[in-house]
Amino acid sequence: MTQGQTWSLPGGLTGQLSLANDMIQVHLPFPLDPQAVSAQLMREGYPLAHEPALTPDTQGWGNDFDANGYYPYWVFPDDQRPDGYVFAFYPNPEDVIRHTTHKPAVLGPPNPQIVERVNLGERSQKVVERWVPVLARLQHEQMGGADKQNGDGRPVT
Repeated sequence: MTQGQTWSLPGGLTGQLSLANDMIQVHLPFPLDPQAVSAQLMREGYPLAHEPALTPDTQGWGNDFDANGYYPYWVFPDDQRPDGYVFAFYPNPEDVIRHTTHKPAVLGPPNPQIVERVNLGERSQKVVERWVPVLARLQHEQMGGADKQNGDGRPVT
């Protein structure tokens, strides 16, 4: 897993990105109700990975499957932050840069450690730009502000 990298997200948000379980994970900087996400995705005609009542805190969706045979987009609880959520997806291979560093060992030979950095390529950037504002908009609507926002999830000022 990578250490969290701070990124500017759509809508003027700042969030942490990491790589874990081969997925780019966007640690959302706002609360999320996965039941509301599931309901909205169903209204918009997206196939869901789980029946919302059976897995109330996790959902996958998409119109097709990724290379691993899973729905391409997911939300699930953030194990690093109580009440936090993660938006995750599998990146294209060119979106991940791997390099090796060597940590000096006190005793014995050098200890090579693989360090992974997330490099949002064009495809992954488009995924984040598409879905983070949708999730932010859903959160905003849950808070009762649906009539006071732009179509991209940002509040109207």
